[in-house]
Amino acid sequence: MRKRTLTMSLLLLCLAFSASGCRKKSAAAEESRIETETTEENRTGMPEEKPGKSLEAEEETEEERKSTSTFSGQRFTEPPELTLTDSLSSQLNIVSLTSGNYSWKREPDRSQSELEKDQGICIEACGIHPLEQDEEKAEKIHIPDYNQMDGAPYTVSCPVMPDKITVTGWTAENLGKPESPAEETAVYEEGFLIQLKAGMVYELRAVWEEDKLSDRGFSGEAGYIFMTDGTSDTDAE
Repeated sequence: MRKRTLTMSLLLLCLAFSASGCRKKSAAAEESRIETETTEENRTGMPEEKPGKSLEAEEETEEERKSTSTFSGQRFTEPPELTLTDSLSSQLNIVSLTSGNYSWKREPDRSQSELEKDQGICIEACGIHPLEQDEEKAEKIHIPDYNQMDGAPYTVSCPVMPDKITVTGWTAENLGKPESPAEETAVYEEGFLIQLKAGMVYELRAVWEEDKLSDRGFSGEAGYIFMTDGTSDTDAE
């Protein structure tokens, strides 16, 4: 009887220790689960909100974007280079012209004074009269003889095309006589396929209208001078 009682007591003691161990393991497992969930929330939670730009910084960025986006950022400080291409030639004959006689206006940089920002920046360049060119140093374009055509068509191109082009021509015999009247004048407002003859002195005057200053960042008028050679009507006679 005593042995049975002792056995029962030992059995109850073992059960008590076992239950206590299970409770400790369950508490530890629950604590571990909570820590895991907390870590997972930190990994997948919303990112920390960063302070936004100030209104002044946003306006500054917008102003910079406008100043560089117009015409692919080409804000000319002087008249751009023009190129003339013989539209009938298979050899892609191209002549580049720069202006030495112009009146130019451009929008100021951000570093300019308030007065300059209000009025814009104006530049004047006074070149020679077309008939005062040095024949030896002048830019010359050879005009081919296309089946007895009266001259040849040339395409005018430019990074930012002008709004109007006026082509004025004098015969080469009038070199050195700036008072001589022009032989011909033609105005082009679109297309810009101009007609050139051999044995002439030309001024090509391009205009970029001032009412487009805010869009382009510049405006003005520029003269480009050159001469032509080849077989002229006078030579043919």
